Amino acid sequence: MRCGSFPAHNSLGVSFEAVNKYVLQARIWLDEMEPAVSRRSYAAAVSVPPPTSGQLSPDGKWWWDGQKWSPSQAPIQALAPAYPPAVNVYGPRSNSYAVASLVTRILSWFLCPVLGAIVAVALGHIARGQIRRTGEGGSGLAMTGLILGYAHLAFFGIFILFWLVVFGGMAALLGRVGSIPIASPTP
Repeated sequence: MRCGSFPAHNSLGVSFEAVNKYVLQARIWLDEMEPAVSRRSYAAAVSVPPPTSGQLSPDGKWWWDGQKWSPSQAPIQALAPAYPPAVNVYGPRSNSYAVASLVTRILSWFLCPVLGAIVAVALGHIARGQIRRTGEGGSGLAMTGLILGYAHLAFFGIFILFWLVVFGGMAALLGRVGSIPIASPTP
């Protein structure tokens, strides 16, 4: 055996000449088909022997007219969509007082802090009562308005108490300072 030469048969006993002959026939048959044949369609068409005249290929994309394959004119069935269509599901409507409680509470940081917190707490309690009676949505909004309103009132109360202690302490200190006898030089 020379360098670069191949044996006439492979281990399966099929000659390379026979394989080349089948490959050449497949190429000729492919050239006779339309040029837009995809590999998948070609594989589907090659795996099934040509049907008798007037039949569709298994995938429904090609038509055998007795002499050659041509693209099918038959309508191709549409596949089911990958995802089901969106469905909008709405929960119960939110209570208006609950929304007003939260909005008033948020605005009270910038406008009228104490009055805004008191209004937010009142609206929150009204909303919770209506939600229990009617079953409307917005319980979380009302509870958030209540919690933040009470927290704001507590913070403001601590703030006022702090300044009362500071100013009260200073006033007491100044009052005490005024009653301390000062040693003055006597002539």
